[in-house]
Amino acid sequence: MLKRIGRLARLDMEENFGMKINLKTWVKVKEDWQSNDMIVNKFKLK
Repeated sequence: MLKRIGRLARLDMEENFGMKINLKTWVKVKEDWQSNDMIVNKFKLK
């Protein structure tokens, strides 16, 4: 899913700017996020 999001974002940027884009995607994961109901509910992963 992350690869798809990055690819679509890159293609959209290339179309808007009219040039090739090298887009790097960074994901930050909170420690022990699966045990935090507030975070899980926020993203409807439960």
